[in-house]
Amino acid sequence: MTKDEIRAAGLQPAYECGWNHTTLQALKADKGWTYLQVAYPRPFDPDLVMAQMARYGEELYWHHEMARMDGEIQIFALPLVRYRGKDETYRLIAELESLDGCTIFDPHVVTIEDGGMKQIDDSQIAFKKQADPYGLMNPGKTRGWSADMARKDETQGEVV
Repeated sequence: MTKDEIRAAGLQPAYECGWNHTTLQALKADKGWTYLQVAYPRPFDPDLVMAQMARYGEELYWHHEMARMDGEIQIFALPLVRYRGKDETYRLIAELESLDGCTIFDPHVVTIEDGGMKQIDDSQIAFKKQADPYGLMNPGKTRGWSADMARKDETQGEVV
């Protein structure tokens, strides 16, 4: 389709369907969805994805992404999940972890430690001190950062 045809059909450009924008587009159309963040075990086995697709059918819509971690290709998924309550969400998370060996980074929590990191990562805190020395971005997102870590404004003697 041309850009004009895409707009006339009420569709988003293809680039809006990659790198988690797929989830955003689905939520714009229907607020009844939620999603999970899934990291597959390495080495990646495509048969695992096929088994998951067969197991869940139309209950989950799979969106897969790749990134480099530790010098290797890491496969992730951001499946759209019809929200059916907290208990059902955590049953699904437990199933994906125990049956499939996946790591779930839960987007339904506040801190990154509760989401999947499970522990405070000192390298992430060191990076935050460099990238966000005043602690202004995502306050409360990690239990590893406290207000006393913020750089003080030298002229006021206060945290900015």
